Amino acid sequence: MEERWCALAGHKPMTYLAQMTHVHYCLLELIGRARGNGQMTIGRTNLNKIIKDPKTLFYNRKYLREIDLIRTDHISQVVAGKALKALLVRLKRFHQPSVLTMPKRGALHNVVTYLLQQPDYSEKTEVIVKKGLITQKQNRRLQKTVNIFNFEERMVAADDKAKKTTVNLKRKFIYLSSKSDESSESDEETQEPPMKSQYKVGVSLMRQAYERF
Repeated sequence: MEERWCALAGHKPMTYLAQMTHVHYCLLELIGRARGNGQMTIGRTNLNKIIKDPKTLFYNRKYLREIDLIRTDHISQVVAGKALKALLVRLKRFHQPSVLTMPKRGALHNVVTYLLQQPDYSEKTEVIVKKGLITQKQNRRLQKTVNIFNFEERMVAADDKAKKTTVNLKRKFIYLSSKSDESSESDEETQEPPMKSQYKVGVSLMRQAYERF
């Protein structure tokens, strides 16, 4: 058992097993067997093999994440011709930044490669389209489905040939997300705000406990 725990969560002491239910461990084992590929929350082969109820699966997965045993990333999947967002769940030691988990070929790979060569890893979306890296339709889809890109409008200087002056125009830019995967949380797994300290300076602990109860 010690060898198995070392493979699943070597960065944590084995005493964490006492904090886990059988369901928690089964989830952890299933995620661990997927190694770097991870487990999905949608599809034919996923975490629903253990827990059918989505709400129950959410809370069990959330607990494993809170005790720092797993990492989750949002990814986009095409199912029956429709783009769906799903969670990719992996052990902490197999976690990789989102950029490194993207396809190694195709339109997304070409856009990522191009942006990595640009200052601030950003470029005007119209330039990306003109270069043929993506189409205008794909550009609109990227803004809704792929999480490694961010989009924002910026003011850029442009020459007005008619008036022979320089004017500022709004242009939409695409850039690689600089958000840290290690510290970020999924949309559905937000933590509660930390509790404020209720310790009173100058008052004994016994007195404070008496006032509380």
